[in-house]
Amino acid sequence: MKNIAIFFTLALATGLMPATALGEDADDKSQIVCKNEPRLGSRIPLRICKTRAQLEEEKRNAEEATDAFQHDSDFQLHGGA
Repeated sequence: MKNIAIFFTLALATGLMPATALGEDADDKSQIVCKNEPRLGSRIPLRICKTRAQLEEEKRNAEEATDAFQHDSDFQLHGGA
């Protein structure tokens, strides 16, 4: 049993699993999820923690920006004003 607790502690510390993977409701928008992001020029990753709602909003904003860019590019390539 002690080995399982050590495994989960190490997994959380290294970013292998979300901070809330230990039995909380996965649908909760206020649930905090942490992950390690690589940094340019460093071997030490940056730990990023955000709520699920923040992650969903960032994803939605990125998709909207991509769609807008692609739409504008298509408009300009095909003789738009």
